[in-house]
Amino acid sequence: MRNGNLLPNGWKHSAIFGDLFNDFNTLLAAAPERRVLEARALNRLGATDIVESEKAFHLQIDLPGFTKEQIKVEVIADRLTIRAEKSEESEKSEKAFHLRERGYDAFERRFNLGDRARYDGITAKYENGVLLLEIPKKELAQQQIIPIG
Repeated sequence: MRNGNLLPNGWKHSAIFGDLFNDFNTLLAAAPERRVLEARALNRLGATDIVESEKAFHLQIDLPGFTKEQIKVEVIADRLTIRAEKSEESEKSEKAFHLRERGYDAFERRFNLGDRARYDGITAKYENGVLLLEIPKKELAQQQIIPIG
């Protein structure tokens, strides 16, 4: 890990999600007094698993406490953005005691998809607090031999 990244020297990760480790690299490079604040911010991000199969990339993002109506997934150019946002209010009155609480929670994560993803076939499901995305891959160009006439 001499190069400042989480990956060992010489290892490369797929360019499709090249910025996946940026949050962690930023945390490692931060001054010690900022690390606690940065770490707390990272804990608010949805834990993400990315698996590559032969035909697609599969993302699993933990977003507990949200409903599917509170989650937005969009692709602009080659950037996939996932947002979740909710606000809550509760009010409780008992005798001379009165309490009113408000809460707001938001999540946003972006991924560069690169040139290996097909944007028109992305599917999304939200089950048991987990957002499941399937991003189909573009077919790689096959080698074609052109006869010279």
